[in-house]
Amino acid sequence: MKFGKIRIENKNLIFTKRMRINSLPCEEIVFADWDTQIRRDDGESQEEAAVFVMTKQNKKYRFPMKDKEANRFMEYIRTEFPSILTERPYKNPVSLQSLPNTRDLGGIANQEGRVIFPGKLLRSGELYHVSRMDQKYLTENCRLKTVIDLRTPGEIRRKPDTQMEGVTYIENPVVDEMTAEITHETGLLNFIDSIDRDPEEYWKKFYRELVLDPYSVNKYAEFLDYLAEQKEGAVLWHSSLGKDRAGVATALLLWVLQVPEETILEDFTNTSKFLEGEMEYMLRLCDLNSEKQKKRENGITACYQAKREYLEEVFQTIEKSYGSMEIFLRKKLYVSPKMAEALQKKYLI
Repeated sequence: MKFGKIRIENKNLIFTKRMRINSLPCEEIVFADWDTQIRRDDGESQEEAAVFVMTKQNKKYRFPMKDKEANRFMEYIRTEFPSILTERPYKNPVSLQSLPNTRDLGGIANQEGRVIFPGKLLRSGELYHVSRMDQKYLTENCRLKTVIDLRTPGEIRRKPDTQMEGVTYIENPVVDEMTAEITHETGLLNFIDSIDRDPEEYWKKFYRELVLDPYSVNKYAEFLDYLAEQKEGAVLWHSSLGKDRAGVATALLLWVLQVPEETILEDFTNTSKFLEGEMEYMLRLCDLNSEKQKKRENGITACYQAKREYLEEVFQTIEKSYGSMEIFLRKKLYVSPKMAEALQKKYLI
């Protein structure tokens, strides 16, 4: 099959470079796209289309061709090689109607300039009553294969994940039932009414316990194991809101992938804007005439906002209690250098 000056034969992309014929196995290609650039020729500006491909070894190739040929090439790739990603790698929330806090980590860059492979790692809030359109997007566009549920059995019974065909569901509860109870609407308000301390201080303690409690630590180790064992398609992990338990899980994974600390904190705090709608709904539940109104408003705000100080509390606790993040990952989460390298190879390009 010929496309401009390149062709695909026997599942190999054939092209000429420096007067030599080269053969690139299509199974080595992880990303393909096409774009149009402005080319200046004899003082005149002309548009020039080109196909762009990237390999597992992070090698990049650009092949100029006409728009029609580029379009035909992309259609052929999507049909014959569905495992090749054909969307631009950049950080963005996944465009879903019923899941406001579902985000693709694709495009986040690590310290070496490598980026997370788009469409592989998704973080989210609960998958309760997912619309049919969103189900189709997750299974077809994102090629979702695995869901890791970080909620407790009680939470799962009350708001079970929408079951999608071809998706494996794994229950990996990070905290016990009593702790998780405050994530429910009525439980949250009752909790806020009952506490006798600053709600922000409560949440800082909650975050500290996520990396101090042996049960929670073991569950985060299992979470990373599941990611290492993922064979194909995308994996999505979620808690109730997708902020606390899922937020710490994401931060630990990003650290393994050698993402800078400031970028990890930025991803964490971005959660606040995706939860604004849910926070406003909870605020409306407050009794405006109640003497508890101000206390409830402060408590709800502390619960729904992903404040930088919360995740900083996690990092400081790890540093103080274990010596360093590297020691914590190796000795408590059992992330050996070999496992870290495998995760980086699997999810970075």
